[in-house]
Amino acid sequence: MDINVYTTPAYADLSRLRQAVSLMNGVQIEFRFALRTLEEARFERLRQPLATEPALALVESLDSNAIWVTESTFDDNWFMHESRSVAVVSTADWEHIYAPPSLRAYLIYQMVQACGSFSGDLSETMLLNFAHEPPRGCMHDMCMDKSDIRLGMVAGAMCAECVSILLQYGITHEQIDAMRRLLMLVRREALGTPRPFDPTSVFVVMRFSEFDENANAYKYGVKEGIEQAGLICQRADDEYTAGSILTQVMDYIERSRVVVVKVDHPNLNVYYELGVARALDKDVVLVAAQDLLGQLPTDINNLECVTYQQGDYDGLAAGIQRALAPFTPRT
Repeated sequence: MDINVYTTPAYADLSRLRQAVSLMNGVQIEFRFALRTLEEARFERLRQPLATEPALALVESLDSNAIWVTESTFDDNWFMHESRSVAVVSTADWEHIYAPPSLRAYLIYQMVQACGSFSGDLSETMLLNFAHEPPRGCMHDMCMDKSDIRLGMVAGAMCAECVSILLQYGITHEQIDAMRRLLMLVRREALGTPRPFDPTSVFVVMRFSEFDENANAYKYGVKEGIEQAGLICQRADDEYTAGSILTQVMDYIERSRVVVVKVDHPNLNVYYELGVARALDKDVVLVAAQDLLGQLPTDINNLECVTYQQGDYDGLAAGIQRALAPFTPRT
């Protein structure tokens, strides 16, 4: 689902909104956010105290699945209003009254809620029917005291009851998983433990070798395909860093947007690092030479894999590029 996030060029916290959009695109692929700025005179009304229905109608005139972010307050003092395919988020007074957590975390939190509305075609009335009062640490808490929003942000969760309701409204398991990944971003920021992350980085896990087919596959296939996808290729031997090699590898995996793992050689280090990436809930792309597939362990052999004929590095690069297309950065 494509979602456009709008604001004006004069929005005071544009840099943090841009960071939030980049992070959201970096941890999941079900929702693809694009940041847009508009200066049209008709949107001056979104810089004044907002009446809910006119504000939503104005954003709806842009397109479907649109979020407007403004510094103005709502006349009912809500953080956000949404309806089916549009939402308006107010950041008024966040940093002065409600922070911490950070404004960036707050923006992500509100936009996750909009994802649920857009995916299920939910009106605000439908959302209010299953909002929680008193709050229980769920994304759908009704915060009569606005400071209670912190509880939901620290919890970074959707309760089982809300997940069940959203599924009944037609939201897919994949969309639920994407929303949970986004909420985990909020939770880490709210707890003061954000993970280092580069939304353009792809970490390659494979057996190191020189002057053989494996080395050529990396240089002319894997690395080339990653770069053609508009991403940055990194491998643990790219640069020397003092300290434990395992610590460095863990850091690379944690920072990366995607982990590409070449699994066609029985290498315990490779399998271990693949397990780490899976445990950290990283998106993983497996790579193997076609004639070596039968030698893979059963658990790995059952996973989807980019395959290539040995020596066909152009074909390998093309396969890698196709596999990484959903992760290509968007502005």
